Amino acid sequence: MGDLPKYVSFLRHGEISSELPVVIKGATLYAFALESDSSAVQTFIDSILNATSSEHKFWFLGSHVLLVFMHCAHATSTTEVAGWVPDSETMVWIPVLQNSLIPKLYLWIPYLLIDSSIGMVTGREVWGFNKTYGKTTLPSDPQATAQFIGQTLTFKTLSLDTLGHFDTLVTVDRTDRRELGERGSSWNVFDDLITAVAQKVGGMRVAGGTVIHDLEKLAAGISIPTINLKQFRDVTQSDRACYQALTRSSFTLDKWYGGGLLEGEYELSVEPRESHQVVRDLGLRARADGRIPISFGFWVNFDFSTPPGETLWQAP
Repeated sequence: MGDLPKYVSFLRHGEISSELPVVIKGATLYAFALESDSSAVQTFIDSILNATSSEHKFWFLGSHVLLVFMHCAHATSTTEVAGWVPDSETMVWIPVLQNSLIPKLYLWIPYLLIDSSIGMVTGREVWGFNKTYGKTTLPSDPQATAQFIGQTLTFKTLSLDTLGHFDTLVTVDRTDRRELGERGSSWNVFDDLITAVAQKVGGMRVAGGTVIHDLEKLAAGISIPTINLKQFRDVTQSDRACYQALTRSSFTLDKWYGGGLLEGEYELSVEPRESHQVVRDLGLRARADGRIPISFGFWVNFDFSTPPGETLWQAP
């Protein structure tokens, strides 16, 4: 790709899209596993990832998606030096398999709320993440109430008369409303996380075979691959894309501090918003009270980096 034009940087003029790699230190992540209807999730995948290239198709892997809340204490570009910022994020992680001679396992992150403008723009422009501005609230210490909140700009209905509001979209609560509690680390290495999750969702099967082996392969590389649809609207025909591609990138583990399963039971509340059809997209099943049970939750603390990725497919 040496024929690409030099990127014209706005460094020293309000730069908001950083050069890679980005290094993140002191990341604390809480993830909650949600049992999902596979056909609904596949419909969602088909409408986004599978709506472009006819040669690259992706399939929902298993029966669970992850709702993730993360705080990053220190994030910076190591090549375009400006400084560092913290950020907090709310994300949905969907495991997918790419159809190829050797099936490849990816995470697709279709919902990502972030409170850092640099993180939002860099994530969208470089990797193609569907990032939007949002606020994430996590417990500040073990004695704090075990509640996790993701907020963003939403529209209750899609109409010219609907005023958008910055509202709560998702809330995860401990069912007994107790504090988070001390997080005793029982996972000493990344492989412990992969093994524990594989055991929890060990019933997942795809094409007749278990996926535990595929999950364990992640531990060998200590790298989590992601897939995105990267696109930009055309300036003349804004219903068309002037650039459209499937891109793959990764989160590379740099240092592991620990992790483990969360104690207690948790449940999810999702505000009904036509602009964010989370329940339908993820095939979630609510109880009579409207709340959605969570299969299990876990936490991890680590440092990671996001190196340059690659283009899997690009529209001509």
